[in-house]
Amino acid sequence: MTQQLETPAQTTVRPGLPHVELTGFEVLSEDERAVQEAMHRFARDVMRPAGVKIDRLSAEEAVLPGSPYWEFIMTTAASGIEFDAAADGVPPEILARVQAIAVEELGWGDAGLAVSLGAGAFPAMMAKRAGNQELAELCAGKLGCWIGTQPDRGSDGLMLYPQERHASATQGNKGNLTATVSGGDIVINGQSSAWVSNGPVAQVGLLTIAADYGEGFFDEEGHPRGVEVIVPLDLPGVNRGKPLEKLGKRALPQGEVYFDNVRIPARYALSLGESYWTGHASTWSSAGVAMGQIMTGLARAAFEHALAYCHQRRQGGALLPVGGSEGYKGYGLSVMVEILCGLLTGLGFGVEPTGRHNDGCFMAVFKVDAFRPLAQFKKDVGEFAAYLKATRPAEGSSGVYYPGEIEHLREQDRRQNGVEVEEATWYKLRSLAEGYGLADQLGFTDVE
Repeated sequence: MTQQLETPAQTTVRPGLPHVELTGFEVLSEDERAVQEAMHRFARDVMRPAGVKIDRLSAEEAVLPGSPYWEFIMTTAASGIEFDAAADGVPPEILARVQAIAVEELGWGDAGLAVSLGAGAFPAMMAKRAGNQELAELCAGKLGCWIGTQPDRGSDGLMLYPQERHASATQGNKGNLTATVSGGDIVINGQSSAWVSNGPVAQVGLLTIAADYGEGFFDEEGHPRGVEVIVPLDLPGVNRGKPLEKLGKRALPQGEVYFDNVRIPARYALSLGESYWTGHASTWSSAGVAMGQIMTGLARAAFEHALAYCHQRRQGGALLPVGGSEGYKGYGLSVMVEILCGLLTGLGFGVEPTGRHNDGCFMAVFKVDAFRPLAQFKKDVGEFAAYLKATRPAEGSSGVYYPGEIEHLREQDRRQNGVEVEEATWYKLRSLAEGYGLADQLGFTDVE
């Protein structure tokens, strides 16, 4: 989609209105629609259920052998779905459209798993595009990752233009993870950032890092020299950090990768020396396009979830005292509790510096029939309790309870089934009773 700003006819404090053109995807061919429908079914029936299962696991559990993540990876491989599938005889412009449609559906299904598939195919994909058959075979059938960010460099190494690389400094930032190129070998040292997609599970990695070819890491203008190189991640000196715990995209395994004098042949490089920046431009643009397609699918999914949620709302229930944008509603209640229980009783409020206990209690007793008929009041209270219980419960909740209901249900259960006492407490009580000669009277001798 292209977008440009119209120049307003007169001076105004408001920005010009955007001019939006068609994207070219408004009308799909029959073949494109068939691809979209097939990928949509895969995203709905395979990706989303897998993402839900993975979301319930810790980051370390998610990558264990036999986990839902690995089941998904194997299912995808068996289905024949590839992130960079080639098709002989298909014009590039048509293939590009089909890939955009397919990848968007993957993002709609689960953005985390879609990124994992993309990162997994990335080293092999870039080796093929570079025409390097040896590296393409090295990556074949292996899960990959792209190591382009570092803990003290962020994404600075991905900037393609000099004015972006170090706009206000004499030189750029070579980062923590670097390479030394000498005598036909590349030696790598340092660590990646924690958000390397597929970092904990990848078998091969495409590294985009600063490099010293014998003249230092920076050229005469202060720009970092670099290398893009494919590294088997089972080599001596390669280690992994713990999988990263996250709030979002939990189905995507991410984590650090460490390199300690890892040596590989220079022929494993995709972009070396003077060809680094042009080669890297190809890598960066390929990744950027795929991420744009994935996030388009994610945005679509978010909109559909929000729309469905709006249509699921039902009238009834009550506004929670604390929640959402109305969270301040509990403020007045908490202030009154402090005044009545702390200040009225003379015990202070908050964390009282004088050391007085903040365990005051306020009780109010009302003679209801002095205000209104008691029977009508009880009827209204019953209706109010029913109104509260009509509130839509949170997902996974057993229901909505009015104040005191849980305690009432627990009392009924304990009157019928007894009070559960953990064994350690029970034996302490029995020892205490025996010490005072009261074990028989209290019944401790009858129960083991």
